[in-house]
Amino acid sequence: MEKKFNQVKLHTRKGKKWGQREYLMQLLAKTAVRFTYITVTDGSKNGGSPKGRTRLADGTRNLALVPKSKHPKSFRPYSSRLKTYYDYTKKAWRSFRTMEVVSIISYKDPKTGEILPFSKLLDVD
Repeated sequence: MEKKFNQVKLHTRKGKKWGQREYLMQLLAKTAVRFTYITVTDGSKNGGSPKGRTRLADGTRNLALVPKSKHPKSFRPYSSRLKTYYDYTKKAWRSFRTMEVVSIISYKDPKTGEILPFSKLLDVD
């Protein structure tokens, strides 16, 4: 049975409105994040998630938090829609489309190492 996660829409920070997609990308660049997104490709033939399923992910884009053996050998060209991240559960690089982000659940505070719920915003500036 698949769990449903509440979607957090917008937060107001320092007089600006931040969409969670933009905030997620800034969090992933700094620390480990638990988030959900909807799969857009059918990976069920290879043992992955079927298309349209909400996938729970634990990952980061910060290379300091990725094992040295898993550092990328090359870099992808920039894409405003497709983002890669290192998945701690799969121990591999994965990607998602930013428009398919459902929610940010929690993240690790890089200063204290404490796991914080998304309701406590990290100052990413």
